[in-house]
Amino acid sequence: MVKIFLGLFAAIVVLHQIFSFLQQSKIDALEKSKDRGKITWYVELAKAKGEKEIAFPSSLIDYAVPRTLDEALAHHDLILAEVVSSQSFSATSEISTWYKLKLIETLSTRTVECFTCPGPSEPPSELLPLNQGEFLISQVGGQVSIDGIRVISHNTQFPAFEHGKRYLLFLSFDSSKIVASAPMGPWGAFISGPDEKLRPIDSKLMHGVRHELTTRFDDSLTSLRTHLKKERAAKLN
Repeated sequence: MVKIFLGLFAAIVVLHQIFSFLQQSKIDALEKSKDRGKITWYVELAKAKGEKEIAFPSSLIDYAVPRTLDEALAHHDLILAEVVSSQSFSATSEISTWYKLKLIETLSTRTVECFTCPGPSEPPSELLPLNQGEFLISQVGGQVSIDGIRVISHNTQFPAFEHGKRYLLFLSFDSSKIVASAPMGPWGAFISGPDEKLRPIDSKLMHGVRHELTTRFDDSLTSLRTHLKKERAAKLN
């Protein structure tokens, strides 16, 4: 009986070693694959490792950050919006998350056309049509499920928008006002609390626009709105 048990144990050990060898061989082959870095590659790597989840950083983006509030207002629409829903999609080598937002208020519209700014991305057809007053915006990063594998792309630059929260955003819209882009990135995104107190989406980012919102308007959306209304009235007179 002992011999049978030892024989079974030895067989299990050998099978485990064979499985481990084959697993490592597949991982080594994937590491040398020309498809390295593609979403499908990450899925196959997770399968080879026997894992149900795999994560990697999203690509980095160069954002254009104005030095002053007036410069930011000249080149961007300033809007207050609330997140309605979100959905992530995978492309060849990137995951992106599309957010559907409801426009609450337009505080200011740009006065300078930016011919060098990249245009908004083409939205997924699954998200169209939109309800009245809604628009779309995308960020790199997000998570999708492919072949039973949870694939996560972490955006370390731009924190994700949260459902139900209101944001003050410096944006650039397409001609139909359906899709927006955020040329300032996280430097142009602020959370508006119930008391209309503003706080940056990323508290670690220090820049001129944030400094002016604090020093000139005490991080108050109410004060900023009043100032912008007075400026518009003065230009009309």
